[in-house]
Amino acid sequence: MGPSELQIFNANKVLLSYGPGELIFKENLAPTGLFVVFTGKVKIFKSTPDGKEKIVRLGQEGALLGYRSFLSEELYSATATAIDEVVLCYLPKQALISLISHNPDIAFRLMKVLAKDLREAEHSNANAFQRSARERLADALLRLQQIFGVEAPQQKIKVRLSREEIASLAGLSRETATRVLSEFNKEGFVRIFGKEIAIVDSAKLHRIARSEFPPNV
Repeated sequence: MGPSELQIFNANKVLLSYGPGELIFKENLAPTGLFVVFTGKVKIFKSTPDGKEKIVRLGQEGALLGYRSFLSEELYSATATAIDEVVLCYLPKQALISLISHNPDIAFRLMKVLAKDLREAEHSNANAFQRSARERLADALLRLQQIFGVEAPQQKIKVRLSREEIASLAGLSRETATRVLSEFNKEGFVRIFGKEIAIVDSAKLHRIARSEFPPNV
């Protein structure tokens, strides 16, 4: 952004703080602006008819939230909540429109982000219908590794998710996800530390998942 765009941005941005589990925006409500994750981790999910969550995306620092509904002028198609302590930078709708009018390249960048997310959504849908439970869970763990990274020396993924959340991300029942995760632990691909999971052998997980994500070796 140039000096004039930065001036508009700085004059209108609002920093918002959320605790673990707090609602950021809700499915079927109208967007009023754009959110950017400043610190922390978030999950975006759809509600199923039986009241469960289907996680569609996870994000951390730098992730854009709510931009698809903003661009299409539609209601939010999903709900966003904080996974841990989160600070968001919020830009109201009119300020974002003003930024785009000053610099149309911003709209192009948003479209590139949208295209990337659509590609990942297509990958996730293919994962749900064409793969076994082991392949789906291995893919989900590799995605978590790709998004959040790992901490040395134990190679723990830098996010703490419940078994229900991991199952949702993989498109599995909680019972199946727990069983397969236990199998991976016994086979030495991962190590489980409560809600923390360490990737011991990402190359083997990659072979199981046949994932597009490159293994960390």
